[in-house]
Amino acid sequence: MYEYCGSLGGNKALGPQRRCKTLNQAHKGPGGRDDYTHISWSEIGNADVTDPDTFEDLRKILDITIADEKSKASFLGAWIRPRNSGMPVSFSDLCLKRFSEQTRQPQMPTRAQLKSNRTLYRDYLNWWHVQRRDFLTTCRDYLRDSARLGPEAVILFTETRPSRATCLKEAASSPTRPPVFPEKKPSCQTLFFPGIWAWPLSSESATPGEVGSGSTPSPVSTPELCPYSRPHTHHGVQ
Repeated sequence: MYEYCGSLGGNKALGPQRRCKTLNQAHKGPGGRDDYTHISWSEIGNADVTDPDTFEDLRKILDITIADEKSKASFLGAWIRPRNSGMPVSFSDLCLKRFSEQTRQPQMPTRAQLKSNRTLYRDYLNWWHVQRRDFLTTCRDYLRDSARLGPEAVILFTETRPSRATCLKEAASSPTRPPVFPEKKPSCQTLFFPGIWAWPLSSESATPGEVGSGSTPSPVSTPELCPYSRPHTHHGVQ
C-alpha cells in the first residue's frame, strides 16, 4: 500500500517540491506553508497527477518495490492510498495553463475566476478527474507490461479525507454504513471514505465500494470523490 505524496528524501525528491497549490493560496501552514488542510504533519509533500514528472516519479517506486521483487512474491498490482492532500486538486499556474491548453480556453483562467465562476470551476474539476483517471490508467498499463506483472495487474486507488471522531462513531453505529469503505456516502458530511476503485475494467460508471466489480470510474466523478474538490466546503481546508 502506497501512501503516495511524491517521493520523499534526497535533494531531488518530488514530494517536498509541493507542486500542487491551493485555490485560496492562504499559506496557513507552519511557517506560511501553502497547506491544504489543518493536519500539518500529513502535509509533508504532494504530487500533481497532471504533471508528467509524477508518473516518472511513481514509476521508479513501482519498479524497486514490485518489479524488482516479483521473483520473491506474487503481486496482484499496487494499492495507492494517499493521505489527506497527498494527491490533491492543484490550482498552480502550471495546472491552470494545462487546463487552458487542453480544453482550448480563450485565455488562461485565474484562481479568482475559478472561485467566482461556478461553471468554470466545475469544468476545471471535471478536467482534473480525467487527468487523475489517465494517470492511474498509465500506472496500471505500466505494471501490465510483460516485463513486470503481466496483463492481469491492477491498480487500486483509495482517496481519503479528514474526519472527526463524532462522525466515525455515527458511521460505526449503522450496520449498513461501516466506518471504512462504505458503499455510499454517509449522512455525516464531514466523513468521507469513498471506497476503493478497481482500475480498470470496462464500463464508464461505478459506485464507491466496488472492488473488482468490472467497472471503471467515470472520468467525471462526483465531487466527493475528488480530494478537496470544493476547498471552501471542508473543515480546515483552504
